[in-house]
Amino acid sequence: MTDVVRRVLNIGYYIKNQKVKAGLLALDVFKAFDCVEWPTLKILIEKLGSGKKIRKVINKLYSENKARIVINDGDTETITLSQRTRQGCPLSLILFALLMEVLANAIRKDSLIEGIGVYKKTKINLFADDTLLTFQNPIATIERVYSHLNEFGKYSGLQINWEKSEMMLYNHSKEEMDVLKEKYKLKMVGSIKYLGIDIPKNIQELKKINYEKLKKDIKDKIDKYGKVKLSWFIRIAAIKMKVLPKINFLFWMIPIKFSDQELKKIQGVMEVYCNGGKRARISKALWYEPLKKGGLGLPNVRNYWVANQLRMVPDIIAVNRDLLWSDIELKELREIGDPIETY
Repeated sequence: MTDVVRRVLNIGYYIKNQKVKAGLLALDVFKAFDCVEWPTLKILIEKLGSGKKIRKVINKLYSENKARIVINDGDTETITLSQRTRQGCPLSLILFALLMEVLANAIRKDSLIEGIGVYKKTKINLFADDTLLTFQNPIATIERVYSHLNEFGKYSGLQINWEKSEMMLYNHSKEEMDVLKEKYKLKMVGSIKYLGIDIPKNIQELKKINYEKLKKDIKDKIDKYGKVKLSWFIRIAAIKMKVLPKINFLFWMIPIKFSDQELKKIQGVMEVYCNGGKRARISKALWYEPLKKGGLGLPNVRNYWVANQLRMVPDIIAVNRDLLWSDIELKELREIGDPIETY
C-alpha cells in the first residue's frame, strides 16, 4: 500500500512543479466483489494457462452454488448464484485481482491515454477494488477511459458508480471542470482519499490534512472510552488496540516529518487518558517501561515514528526491488545535496 501511495504522491509533486494539465480519477466500483461474473472468471483462469487441478477446484467453488437469505419472517426460497466471489475464501482477492488486471492491461496498452511525467506507464493504480487513474489531458482522454470501463463492465459484471467516483483536476479552468462534471456526472474534489490517505490537490497540505484527521480520530476514540471506569492496564490496552493502529498507519503510509512538539501532543493526549484525566501519581519513566521490566508498557509515539521512517531504508538500498519512486526520490536528493550516503 505504501508503494502505491508513494507513487501517487510523486505524481502530485510532478504536476505541481511542471504545471501540466492532469487529472486523478478515483473509481467507485459498485459492489465490487459481489458483481464478478463466473463464466468470465472461468474463461480468464483458462486463458492464463492455469493447470487442470486449479481449474477443477475453481469450477467446483464457482458452480451450482445456492443460498438463502435470513429475513424477519424466516428464510427466503433457495436462490441460484451466478456471480460474486465467495465471501471469506482465501482465493477471492487473488481472483478479483486477476480480473482487474484485464482492465489494467487495456488501459496500459492504450497509447491515446497518456500517463503523467516519469510515471507515463503507471496510468492505473490498483489495490484490490481501490482503483485510481492518473493521466494527462483529461478532457481529451476521459472518453477513452470511459469506453474501456464500460466494455470491461459488460463482460466482467463490474460496474462503475460514476456519481460516487471522484476526480481531481490540475491546472484546469472552471469551465473545463464543468464540462467533465456535466457530461460524466463526476464528483469534482480538491482532495482524494486513496487507501486511507487524503491526497490534496496542493501536495504541500498533505501533512496538515492527514495530521488534523488523525488528531480528530484520536480525540473521538478517547472521548468514547474516557468516561468508562477502567484500570491503568485496561486503558493502555485500549490505546494499543484503538489508537495506536491509527497512528502507526499514518506514519507507515506517508513520508512526512513530525516535530517533537507534534509527537508530544499526541503522547500527551494518551497520557491524560491513561491517568483518568488526573495528575500522574507515578513517574513518567515507569509508564513507558516494558511490562516485563515492571513498567506499564504505554507506547512511545516517537519511537513508532522513527521505526516507520527507518523501515524505508531497506526499500531505498534494495537492489532487486523495482521501485520507481525510490529511484526518483534518490535522484532528487542527490541533486539538492542531501546526505543520502548515510543510508
